[in-house]
Amino acid sequence: MKQTSKKPWLAALLNVLLSGTGYLYIGKRKILGFTLSAGELISIVGLISEPELIQKFTVNIWFNISAIILIIGLAIDAYNEAKSIK
Repeated sequence: MKQTSKKPWLAALLNVLLSGTGYLYIGKRKILGFTLSAGELISIVGLISEPELIQKFTVNIWFNISAIILIIGLAIDAYNEAKSIK
């Protein structure tokens, strides 16, 4: 099956907006992409259903820093994966 070239910047942006969707877009690491997306969606539903949890996350600077590092790493990886598709 021939893969069509994908836009690396779009794969990176999708992974920033919702972790894992960049992988689903490029068609690589589908299980990882689905797992990350599902986990993040469950977290979002949890935060919407229990807004008091947001205060706990905003206070914890270490959680926020680790989340930013993870998001940047996933975006870079999706970008590189999309670039490697010929």
